[in-house]
Amino acid sequence: MVSMRNPGLALLFAQINAPQMLELKLSILTYLVLTIIFSIPFLNWRKRLAMGT
Repeated sequence: MVSMRNPGLALLFAQINAPQMLELKLSILTYLVLTIIFSIPFLNWRKRLAMGT
């Protein structure tokens, strides 16, 4: 879960341990983007729920 908490650190680890594996870096970035995209509706729903509307 390092890629969600700190994607820069996850990319650094990937670069240090497997610099030739571009798929690993791409998967970290894809995971980050998808998590952001799917988190936005959830956070909006929680905000509306907290406001009572």
